[in-house]
Amino acid sequence: MSEYAIRSDVLGTTLQVESDDSEFHEAVRARGIVLESMAIEETFDLLIKNYSDYEQDLLSNALDNMLHAPQSWVSSSELIQGVNRRLLNLLAACKIMLDHLPQRVKAITGKSAASAGIDTIRHAQYDAFLGYRVMEALRNHIQHRGIPIRRLRHNMETVNETTEDVHKRSTLVPLLDVEQLKADNKVKRSIVEELLARGAFVDIRPLVREYVQGLGAVQITTRDTIRNDLDRSVKVIKSIRDRWVAAGGEDESGIFVMRSKGSRVVTRISVGTEIIDRHRSLYERNKWLNRFIRHYVSNEAPRLGANDKAPGKTA
Repeated sequence: MSEYAIRSDVLGTTLQVESDDSEFHEAVRARGIVLESMAIEETFDLLIKNYSDYEQDLLSNALDNMLHAPQSWVSSSELIQGVNRRLLNLLAACKIMLDHLPQRVKAITGKSAASAGIDTIRHAQYDAFLGYRVMEALRNHIQHRGIPIRRLRHNMETVNETTEDVHKRSTLVPLLDVEQLKADNKVKRSIVEELLARGAFVDIRPLVREYVQGLGAVQITTRDTIRNDLDRSVKVIKSIRDRWVAAGGEDESGIFVMRSKGSRVVTRISVGTEIIDRHRSLYERNKWLNRFIRHYVSNEAPRLGANDKAPGKTA
């Protein structure tokens, strides 16, 4: 006959709290759901970090172009290669996110149909944003045909040209070669036409941001879909932790539920709350998912006027 108990891995801990078959199987299910939910957040975090790398490279290279002499063709080619590398990494992370979601959501909810709402929001984002449509097509194009960015444009724009407070804004613009996409018969003609209406070479930055924001909407829907199952699972794990503490257990980090036969441990399931904390930290870090289109980073600073105090000086 099987016996069930809550124990701890911490050296010197001898406490054992009685458990049962129901609690053991609830713990197995709850831990699996929290881990799957954590994996969804980790995959999205991977996407966001790749997006951050892409944006930071553009900012860093724009600064280099402003500070240094014009680059040679060879060095410019290296710069284009770097932008393509960041873009490819980002699109790969996006593909991983989308491909993993159906299996993970089914594992959490136990229902294949649970992904229907996620599919609906994906289609809605595809219809709503040119950037979503273009980046989906571009990912497939890259996989089978070619690299998307062939040109970079370094802009040095005049700001406040009609006033005495004139500034120069330096930006680096990756340009998508639309003719290259046009030559790929697998790219929808409607997408090509939408791009050609904007020119033979199109600034890819707003397209990328629309795509990432669209995937943010998919992530929000995913969180809503799994929330009830996740909340129940968190309660199961925390209730086991609370029973352990109430019985006199001092260290919660190493607790597990085990099933044994005689003196032999058959199965043990870790039920430490670290996985809950990890999931929550990822969720909190990536909860602002509607800021990609209308928000951007700038280091623009006001010009010091004649009556302004210079740094380090006193009146």
